[in-house]
Amino acid sequence: MLEALRNPIRIKNLEIRNRIVMPPMVTNFSSVTGSVTRQLIEYHVERSKGGVGLQIVESTQIGSEPTARLKIHSDTLIPGLNELAESIRMWGAKPGIQLNYGGARGADPLSSDQISGIIEDFSSAALRAKMAGFDLVEIHAAHTALLGQFLSPRNNHRSDEWGGNWEKRASLVLAVIRRVREKIGNDFPLSLRISGDEFIEGGKTIEETERMVLLFEKAGIDLLHVSAGGADSKEWTGLPMVFPRGALVHLAERIKKWVKVPVVTVGRINDPLLADRIIQEGRADLVSMGRALFADPYLPGEI
Repeated sequence: MLEALRNPIRIKNLEIRNRIVMPPMVTNFSSVTGSVTRQLIEYHVERSKGGVGLQIVESTQIGSEPTARLKIHSDTLIPGLNELAESIRMWGAKPGIQLNYGGARGADPLSSDQISGIIEDFSSAALRAKMAGFDLVEIHAAHTALLGQFLSPRNNHRSDEWGGNWEKRASLVLAVIRRVREKIGNDFPLSLRISGDEFIEGGKTIEETERMVLLFEKAGIDLLHVSAGGADSKEWTGLPMVFPRGALVHLAERIKKWVKVPVVTVGRINDPLLADRIIQEGRADLVSMGRALFADPYLPGEI
C-alpha cells in the first residue's frame, strides 16, 4: 500500500526520498530581526525526523522591511540559515526555502526602478539560500504575494512592459526567474509557487496559467507548486474545512499536461490514501501536506 507516495523522485539533480512535501507555512518563530532561532530549528527538525521528503522553509523575506517574518536580505543571516538547512538535512529531508517580497502590496504603484530592485533582491536572496546550504529555492508568486499580484488581471492594471495582456503580466516573474538562474547556476533546483486559478471575477484563470507555465519552464523552473486564490479570494488560499479534500488537485492535473517538470499539488490533502491515489493516477508528482504535518510531524513515517 501507498507505494506511489513512498517512491523517491528527482528534481533536476536532487533526489527526494518520497513524494511528500512540507509547504512553506509561516510560523513567526524567527527573532524580531528575522534571524533563525532555536525554536524554528527544533520545529523543522521534528518534521524531518517524521519522514518528510522535501521540506520548504516558510515564506522568507528578501528585503529589510520591518516584518515579523524570517529574512534573508543580508549575508549576516547566512550562518543561522545554514544551521537550519543542515539540521533538516541531518534527518533525511531535503531543505528548500521560499523567497517572498514583503514590502508594500500592489502591482500598480511601483516604479521601474523599484521593480528592478525587487528583481535583484530576489536573485541575491536566492544566492544566499544556496550559500546557506539549502537544496532548492522556491519563488513565491501565488496568493497575495506581490509577484502573484503582477500575474493577476484583477490586481495588475499597468500599461507598461509589466502589465496588460497575460504575457506582459508574466514578465516580472520571468525576469525574476532568469536573474535568479543567472545567480545560482543551471544545476541548482528552482521551484515556483503559483495560483492555478484565482476563482474570482476578473482574476487569473487556469487557462491563462496554462499558457504562462510554458514560459516559466523555458525560463528555468524545475518544479511547479500549484495552489490557488489571490489577493481578493483568500478563502481559496486557506481552504477552510467546508472545502472537500483535494479541492485543488484538478489545477495541478491540468498544469501537468503542459510541462515536463514535476508538479506539486496542495489543498486539504490530509489523507495518505488520497495522496497516494493522486500520485498513482498521475494527477501530480508530489503532494504538499501542510496542516496535516503541522498537527502530526510523524505522519509520513506512519505511512
